[in-house]
Amino acid sequence: MQIKVEKKIGNAVLEFIVDGEDELEVLSRAAGFTTIPTLCSLCKSEDVVLDSNKAEEYVFVKVRCLKCDARSQMGSLKKGGIFWKPFEKYIPKEDKE
Repeated sequence: MQIKVEKKIGNAVLEFIVDGEDELEVLSRAAGFTTIPTLCSLCKSEDVVLDSNKAEEYVFVKVRCLKCDARSQMGSLKKGGIFWKPFEKYIPKEDKE
């Protein structure tokens, strides 16, 4: 079974195709794409973009607010599927030390 999910994030409209063995699996996996944040929960701006970076062998996907630079990072479930962490204010690594 397949489900197509369209999501507007900032000025972009993205289309995701989710495949799975049965309806429950596909709906569960598609849910993570329907909950991608489109509004910064810290400053309430809709000016957000999908962003990513790589560190060693890891890939990090996040929604970044262009107004206050807060980020909501994507997490992945062990058996497939994604979820979104709450927005947090970005603090560069050198400022944390």
